[in-house]
Amino acid sequence: MDVRELKATAREIGSPAHLRAMGQLLGVVYGHNTKATSIALDAREFARVFKNAGRTHLVDLVVGEARALKVLIREVQISPRRHGPVHVDFYRVSLKEKLHADVPVVGVGESPAVKVGLGELHVFSHVLKVECLPADIPEQIDLDLTRLETLDDTLKVSDLVLPAGVTVLADLDEVLAKVAVHKERAADIEDAASEAAAATAASEASAEGESTEDAG
Repeated sequence: MDVRELKATAREIGSPAHLRAMGQLLGVVYGHNTKATSIALDAREFARVFKNAGRTHLVDLVVGEARALKVLIREVQISPRRHGPVHVDFYRVSLKEKLHADVPVVGVGESPAVKVGLGELHVFSHVLKVECLPADIPEQIDLDLTRLETLDDTLKVSDLVLPAGVTVLADLDEVLAKVAVHKERAADIEDAASEAAAATAASEASAEGESTEDAG
């Protein structure tokens, strides 16, 4: 079996607990020209395919004797008690129609500013929504951290290098990462500023008091 092929059966009305006890995972397939259909599939096979495909790679889903459907794994419900998936949603796609997908943002390389201790890295977005054809969904979006060379340098959506045919659905000026002052240093600067402000206020109050006495 191909590493991204899953076999399933249409699920009749029955006890979910009984099916799970037999090693079956419950699910539903819906989407392009497809009526929502409840299915059951082997839990171990799903885990193997999900590890390889994630939510960005197409999967061939074969339900019964029907021909394979091109699907994406959309939602996976995890049971804290069972420590594993208990339900999965498959979304059928058309290879000719663009869709929206959430793609992880991954930092690549090392920021020179962080390397020499000028500041610390703050990443504000770990997932971005993109629009593209199903076959063009990237596995990840690379964030080139080597471009963060000095304190307060930022990486914005407009700085991303995207594969052909992929559009990020976000404001081009949205900041994805930044080199900022270390928290400890920022706290010291804030304390120093507060002390300076307090000293200035005290000095002004003292001067005002002396001026009043002189006037008396």
